[in-house]
Amino acid sequence: MFQLEGGILMDSGASDGVLFKRQANVGLEGGFGRVVLGRSFSNVYDTVIAFDPMGFAPMYSWATSGPATGPSKYGFTTAFDNLVKYSGKVGAFKFGASYGFGEQASGARDSSKMGLSTVYTTGPVSLMATWERVNGNTVAATGNRDKNTVWHIGGNYRTVRSS
Repeated sequence: MFQLEGGILMDSGASDGVLFKRQANVGLEGGFGRVVLGRSFSNVYDTVIAFDPMGFAPMYSWATSGPATGPSKYGFTTAFDNLVKYSGKVGAFKFGASYGFGEQASGARDSSKMGLSTVYTTGPVSLMATWERVNGNTVAATGNRDKNTVWHIGGNYRTVRSS
């Protein structure tokens, strides 16, 4: 599989940033799950947006910011560059993992991003948990690195009405 996705601003016709800013990836998909390489939404974003009651509604959703490629309002990152992402399903569990290589001269862990997610569904009930860490660059003066860690837990209950 492959995906190239960019955006055009409806009011001006201008590009929404760099070409293919949203997603640009290749991958393999089969009974083993799905592996994606390139730029893609993180597995944490894929999981959290499915539990957001507003879906993708940039001004109202707790999972998104204004642009589809920016950070969310609550700190986690919507997409990673230089990504390796796996998603799979076993029985009632869906799970995923993402790693974005930092590719900094100061070290491979500088600016790297990683995330884990799981969803359990039984009947109309779904429960999810995610974890994400975004590393900053190492500060030469101290040798320390800033890190941003975000956890999400959530659940939903779906009802079906018949008419």
